[in-house]
Amino acid sequence: MTHGTITANRFVHFVSESTRDTLVASGVRLQIRTTRLFLYYRGDFGGRCGIYEYLEQYDVIDQGNRPRVRYDRYDWTLHTGVYRNAD
Repeated sequence: MTHGTITANRFVHFVSESTRDTLVASGVRLQIRTTRLFLYYRGDFGGRCGIYEYLEQYDVIDQGNRPRVRYDRYDWTLHTGVYRNAD
């Protein structure tokens, strides 16, 4: 049985594509909507500051920009593959 994996490059592409065009003017402060995977794995990114650094590294947000982050729902069934034996 094979398990699907999300490689680092695929994750970067997914996050960049799903986040890049989602900066919204919200009064004076910008707001960004991104995948809930950041929230779920925030400890792996080093918390909120690490998430901002990651988004800066891939040019999703400008350096030093700290928009409000909103996390979209994530449908875990999208990338599950087949993980059980058919009965």
